[in-house]
Amino acid sequence: MMERLFMSPIFKNKMAAISVVVIAVYILMALLAPLIAPYDPDAVDLDDAKQSPGRKHLFGTDEKGRDIFSRVIYGARISLAIGVLATAMALFIGTIAGLVGGYFGGKIDAGIQMITDITLAFPGLLLAIGITVVLSPGFLTVLIALSLVGWASMARLVRGEVISLKEREYVEAGRAGGSSSVKILFRHILPNCIPIILVAASLKVGAFILAEAALSFLDLGVRPPTATWGFMISAGREYLKTAPWITLFPGLALALAVFSFNLLGDAARDHLDPKIKS
Repeated sequence: MMERLFMSPIFKNKMAAISVVVIAVYILMALLAPLIAPYDPDAVDLDDAKQSPGRKHLFGTDEKGRDIFSRVIYGARISLAIGVLATAMALFIGTIAGLVGGYFGGKIDAGIQMITDITLAFPGLLLAIGITVVLSPGFLTVLIALSLVGWASMARLVRGEVISLKEREYVEAGRAGGSSSVKILFRHILPNCIPIILVAASLKVGAFILAEAALSFLDLGVRPPTATWGFMISAGREYLKTAPWITLFPGLALALAVFSFNLLGDAARDHLDPKIKS
């Protein structure tokens, strides 16, 4: 099975294959963090504060003597969890809204589109900041904020696809055969929307990882002392001249993760979009 997976045409793209390997490493790193991390990520040791990278501390230590390598590993847990879960929530809400609005049209579609337009009228990060300010910052708040920000673009994407699919012959045949609207939506239309949904989702994960880091950078994300890449980057700003590694390594981890998910999304789009393939 694994051989078939890696023989897929999408993996003929070398950059896509590399991105999959990088993402797999991040996932393993997050799952096996307690086994991989050499130190407790929250353990404070002021005697070892701002130690440069070396044998004892591979990525050095921060201003409180905490091992940066261990904190980067544990930070992957937060970033990947929020990226994947927020994408799943936004995908669920946006797909349902797009299916219902695009298929039924009329006042239902107009109402959904009005809410979608209002959501898209605000810059995504600004809207997420507003939600996290109203609610108390934390893991669940970040999830809610990002999913409420991301569903609208998904809904618009799915709606456009549904509008083009609902006039196809097989949908008309389903109606003529007495199939219910729910059956037509989930058996005939939704499966044909899956390729575009998968592409959008893969790109969304990277965007949400970056958004979570931005919220943590502004101290509106997961609360310390929990290790997050965004908070580590923010905390290291004061020491850029004396201890640049405090910001450098979580910044590199964040950039590589976002870049890998974006590469995978681009490769999936190139593979699944028939217009590009032709």
